Amino acid sequence: MKCLLPILAFILAGALGGCATQGAVTTGPATETAAAPAAAGEETTPPSGDFSPEVLYSLLVAEIAGQRGDLATALALYLEAARETRDAGIAERTARIAMAVRDTERSIEATRIWLEAAPESQEARQLLAINLIKAGRAEEALQQLDRLMNADQTDPARRFLIIAALLGREHTGPTALEVMRGLVEKHSDQPEAHYALGELAVSENDSGLALQAVDEALRLKPDWTEAMVLRARALTLAGETDAALAYLDAAGREHPQDNELAMARARLLIQADRMDEAHAAFQALVRRNPDNGDALFALGLLSLQAGLDKEAERAFRRLLEVDGKTSARAPFYLGQVAEKRKDYEAALDWYSEVRSGPNFNEAQLRIAVVLARLERIDEALAQLEDIASRNPAQRPRLYLVEGEILTNAGRLEQAMDIYNQALLELPGNTDIRYARALLAEKMDNLDLLESDLKLLIERDPDNALALNALGYTLADRTDRHAEALQYISQALELSPDDAAIIDSMGWVQYRLGDLEAAERHLRRALELRKGDPEIAAHLGEVLWARGRRDAAREVWQSALADHPDDAILRETITRLTGQEPPRP
Repeated sequence: MKCLLPILAFILAGALGGCATQGAVTTGPATETAAAPAAAGEETTPPSGDFSPEVLYSLLVAEIAGQRGDLATALALYLEAARETRDAGIAERTARIAMAVRDTERSIEATRIWLEAAPESQEARQLLAINLIKAGRAEEALQQLDRLMNADQTDPARRFLIIAALLGREHTGPTALEVMRGLVEKHSDQPEAHYALGELAVSENDSGLALQAVDEALRLKPDWTEAMVLRARALTLAGETDAALAYLDAAGREHPQDNELAMARARLLIQADRMDEAHAAFQALVRRNPDNGDALFALGLLSLQAGLDKEAERAFRRLLEVDGKTSARAPFYLGQVAEKRKDYEAALDWYSEVRSGPNFNEAQLRIAVVLARLERIDEALAQLEDIASRNPAQRPRLYLVEGEILTNAGRLEQAMDIYNQALLELPGNTDIRYARALLAEKMDNLDLLESDLKLLIERDPDNALALNALGYTLADRTDRHAEALQYISQALELSPDDAAIIDSMGWVQYRLGDLEAAERHLRRALELRKGDPEIAAHLGEVLWARGRRDAAREVWQSALADHPDDAILRETITRLTGQEPPRP
């Protein structure tokens, strides 16, 4: 029959490839996620084929029902047509609709009709096996998978891995493991069978079975790199990260030129939060293989995180050469490097090069931020509006960025209008309400600040951010110091190592007259956040009040070296010394 396109636009894109697919081995399972229904009123093409008028009418009604989102009606009509016609194409579509609505039994029935019409279709057999596993019918599923294995003996190893990936992606749990074990028993002399079982066991979080399976794979096929990496993953899953690293270290000594082992070890160091060692490992990988894009990418990210901007730039520029100009990976992070060094024109150029990929939306947002830093405020706002028109789901974040841009530009009333509008649309959004509270403080509207922060605390009594902001403002801008201490103490109990909260505690102790406690807290805060200009301003003021003026000047000068334009720091020095600090 002819393909019934564009029948059922809500079925997965992969389901629309052909009328009766036969012979092709797929590398992944059909997913249950349905694509979006066709837009209301979209013109449809009537189905055609050698069917009775009654069947054609049923298919047309099914199509219309599907486009309207009525999957239940679509499924019932398609199944009726599949039963009557025994047509492979109709049966395939029926099976996929049934999977989309999680009707396993009907999907099984439709897939059996599909296989009856197209007995060589490996895709249909895979789909039937998955549905049988979902129905808990392990023995029947094993029969179907065994037939798949026996259908083509040209590459049994690949077929095992395909089946393991198929079962793992469907997350079919213990039944999938039972079926895979049964399959491995029938092919126990093949290391790939045990490896595939190990992969599936890892995906199902069964570290014991994974180790047992991969050890057998390595017994049958020693020095198999992929299996050694899988063994390290299984050890990590079992909570034995140190043992996994030791295992990879030993394997790396035996195979010093094996890049896959070295990459696995470097990635595991990141997972173990041993960043310095991970950085060194990726440096070694890049020295050995300067065209390894994944190693260059990881080295660039680690260097950027460590503040090694020049090394990060070298890595990302090399990655750009390796990936080619169409890559979206390198330009985004080269934009980040340029933005960090305040080369905003270069950052703008790099972000504009990101035209696709996972960083596209973030790059578009950074363009707006960079335009604002170049004081091209109206262009920045137009960029945000363009993003919103293309991606309405980003609207909450766009409100926050727009408000921040307007605030930094000194357009406080406009920023407040944006936050007010946002909260009318999204009254439960915590981030926007918090941002409005901070803006209210800048506008001397302490009543609004207090009401917003108290509402956030009422909704979430463990909101340390709101507790700290309210406590600090009361300490800094009012004489309600005892009340401020209560809020800050609650915040500190929730986040005892947060430098901003410790700074607030030091400041409220200063306002309460306990200079010794104030200095102790502020020194700890500055230790945690070295060079922070506001903490330095507070510590200097406390030291000044304690008569240790040289020590105060030393703290201020150190902070001024990195933050010569910080308003709070400059105001504090000018107010206490009577002299405005020089600018560089």
